[in-house]
Amino acid sequence: MLEADLLDVDWDGFINPHKAAFTREFAELMSKFGKTHVHFGVDSLSEPVLKEIRKGFTVADVAQAVET
Repeated sequence: MLEADLLDVDWDGFINPHKAAFTREFAELMSKFGKTHVHFGVDSLSEPVLKEIRKGFTVADVAQAVET
């Protein structure tokens, strides 16, 4: 989208908070598009529940993503 100069395209989505998916670089790219909010598809902040429903991230990943 950056290469195509589509900075004015309005987009949104649920972002995976896994440390490999939501990085500072990705957050900075979102900022270039004027994004000021992030929707994390978390579902739970319980390690056993996250593991059981196979979310693929941990409570620590969520905390790091929120801090980022």
